[in-house]
Amino acid sequence: MAHNKLAHKKKQGMTLLEILIAMLILVFVIVGFMKATTDFMLYLKASKINARAKELAEKLRSGILNLPQLSACFNSSITGELKSNATGNQSFITFDRPDFYVKDCPNVNNCISQFGCLYCYTGEEIILSNQINCTVGYPIRVGYNAGKVIYKDNESGQEIEVGSAVGIKVYYIEPKTRREKEINVLVYKKYEE
Repeated sequence: MAHNKLAHKKKQGMTLLEILIAMLILVFVIVGFMKATTDFMLYLKASKINARAKELAEKLRSGILNLPQLSACFNSSITGELKSNATGNQSFITFDRPDFYVKDCPNVNNCISQFGCLYCYTGEEIILSNQINCTVGYPIRVGYNAGKVIYKDNESGQEIEVGSAVGIKVYYIEPKTRREKEINVLVYKKYEE
């Protein structure tokens, strides 16, 4: 007889409590999947924007290197120093200003201004925007600074101007964390002797 009650109960189906627990589990799975999908889409968008910002920095670096003369582009009060490491086989440039990489857009007379300061990433390409706001895509901003590069001769103590350098700061707001990300590039152009 106890066997018949169990067989009869199985034929009736699930209880209301079992259905509620099953629905609750299903809701957690769906919400978790939606959150993971959203996070992944934001990650993809952020990585695409970062890759395009790096491409833009490289494009600007190449364009600035192709300028015939950088010395007309910079403020002569900004000076960097060409130094060598202890073994003397590698050189690097240091600037006396910690804020060499700036968010400023140069004035119209500056030869660097032709490269622009506001770009829009449309999802497929980066375009130069002449507007204050990027209405067709995701904004990527660029700041420039430039200065002369000197070399201090240890033997004579003389400072020799050896070239020009441009600091490029490409920056944008990362979509997932809403934090500003930046890419700094130094372009050094040695004077021809």
